[in-house]
Amino acid sequence: MHERTLFRRILEHFGPGEVAVADRGFCSYVDIARLPGRGADVVFRLHQRRPSDFRAGRRLRPEDCLIVWARPKWIPSCGLSREQLDALPQEMILRMVRTTRTPRGFRSREIVVVTTILDPEEASVDDLLALYRDRWMAELNWHGSCGA
Repeated sequence: MHERTLFRRILEHFGPGEVAVADRGFCSYVDIARLPGRGADVVFRLHQRRPSDFRAGRRLRPEDCLIVWARPKWIPSCGLSREQLDALPQEMILRMVRTTRTPRGFRSREIVVVTTILDPEEASVDDLLALYRDRWMAELNWHGSCGA
């Protein structure tokens, strides 16, 4: 079973104050839009097919802006029925942050993260990127402990 399928099965267990942190494979409108309704937030790496044009959003600080994503059209592989997709907001405001200061062990030279945490006072760019880095380090440690 795919990780995203498993993630969608546990969405109902997220609640207020909790944050889902995940890689770019989870960075879809469908998966992001379902958590704020439960009071939870997301910090996901931006999917490689999504644009990371910081000029298009409302700039908060350097490498930090607010962007708007429109709800996609329904396709059978989205993981929801038409009715479930139609129940999601028509658009959502997200925050997008970027760094080129990647830690050792990262293959990428640039990391772009999107989040539902919109207030830079609540979570700075460094806070968000550190959270994502910690997710990466947990994954590396988990793989190392499993002998993978």
